[in-house]
Amino acid sequence: MNLFSWKKVSHRKLNKILEAHQMWFSSRQKEGIRANLSDANLREADLEGKDLRRADLSNSKLTKASLNMADLREADLIGANLSLADLQDADMREVNLSQADLSNADLQQANLIMANLGQAKLNGSNLKDANLFRTYLKGADLMNVNLSGADLREANLSQANLSNANLSQTNLIMANLSRANLVGANLKEANLFRTYLKGADMRRVDLRGADLSGTNLSEANLEDATLLEDQLITAVIDEKTILPDGSNK
Repeated sequence: MNLFSWKKVSHRKLNKILEAHQMWFSSRQKEGIRANLSDANLREADLEGKDLRRADLSNSKLTKASLNMADLREADLIGANLSLADLQDADMREVNLSQADLSNADLQQANLIMANLGQAKLNGSNLKDANLFRTYLKGADLMNVNLSGADLREANLSQANLSNANLSQTNLIMANLSRANLVGANLKEANLFRTYLKGADMRRVDLRGADLSGTNLSEANLEDATLLEDQLITAVIDEKTILPDGSNK
């Protein structure tokens, strides 16, 4: 059962709202009106390439919507339903997607620099080659997500669920993954230079070819992880770190 009663928006009304919003933004808020599509039913809407900067789309229904190449910078999408939405190449810098549902959405090559995705549902989504520099993902559900080749430098992924996620060749330099669930994740050839993984659950993780220089693995569980012993030489481990063979330091 839905938590919200979504308001139906006709195609004609939507176009008028977007036109007024464009005027509002281009005139620096002197003309037009900011788009208020909060709680709107925009299921399967065609918003490809649309300018939605700073628009209010909180709690809206955008299931299967086409938003590829859309400009969503600083938009309010708190609690929005974007499951199965097409967001390829979308500009989502500093967008607020906290508690939003992006499950099985296509976010390939999307720009999510400094976006807020705290507690968001991203399970099964495609974030291949996406830019998530300094993105806030604390407590997010990223189970089975494809993040291969993504830029996650300095991102906050603490307490996130990344079980069985594809993180191959990702850039995780100085990212925070403390207490994250990485069980069965693919981290082959990932850059984990000075990544913070304190207390992370890394059982059965594939770390072949990953750079673990300065990686903080204190209290982490690496039981049955796949990696070479030499990879741990420059990593930070302590007496609570569980090594691949099940032993401690």
